[in-house]
Amino acid sequence: MKLCVSLNPENFNEYLKLAKNYNFVELRLDLFDFTNNELKQLLNLKSKFIVSFIDNKTNDNIKIQKLKQAVKLGADIIDIDVNINNKNIKELKQFADLNNCKTIISYHNFNNTPAFSELIQIVSKIKQFNPDYIKIVCFAKNNYDNNNILKLYNYSKNIIAFNMGKLGKISRIKALKSEAPHIYVSVNDKDKTAPGQLTYSEAKKYI
Repeated sequence: MKLCVSLNPENFNEYLKLAKNYNFVELRLDLFDFTNNELKQLLNLKSKFIVSFIDNKTNDNIKIQKLKQAVKLGADIIDIDVNINNKNIKELKQFADLNNCKTIISYHNFNNTPAFSELIQIVSKIKQFNPDYIKIVCFAKNNYDNNNILKLYNYSKNIIAFNMGKLGKISRIKALKSEAPHIYVSVNDKDKTAPGQLTYSEAKKYI
C-alpha cells in the first residue's frame, strides 16, 4: 500500500463514507474533532489507519492524550511529532508497542527545507527512539531543496521524505518511485491536507 489517503471532509458521515473506499487512510486529529465513538467507528473498519496530530500550536499533553486514545481504539500506526518532549515520545512509543501499534516519528517544517547536514541531524535524533518509520516533510523553495530531501533515501531505511508546496510536488512523485513505504495523497483537489499534495488518481499513475 504505497498511497495513504489523508482525509479532510466537512462532517463525520462523509468521513466514514470515504474511509470505506480506501484501504489505507490517514486520520488527522488536528483537522477534525472526533468523539471517541466516531474514532472507534472508523478504526473498526477494515482499512489500515495512520492517526496523526500535525499541529505546532496544540499543547503536547492534548496530543499525547488523543494519540493514546487512538491506540486504544485500534489505530494501526500513530504519527508522533519529534518536537514533543523526549520523555513523552518514549512514553508514547512504549504505549504503542505494548498495544501492537506501529509508530512514525516525524519532523515537519512548513517554512523551508533545512540544509542537508541539519536534516541528517534530525534523522539521527529520530533514530534514537527506534520508530518503525521516520518521516521528514519540509517546504520546497527551489529544486535544491528537493534534492536534499530525496538524498535522505540513501541515508536511512524506512524513511518517508518529501517536500510540500508547488515546487515540492515532484519530490512526492520521486519519493513514490524511491524507497518510501508510502506517500500521502488527497481524495480530490478541494480536500488536500497539505500544499502540493497529489490526488489519489494522480498518484496512481506513478505506481
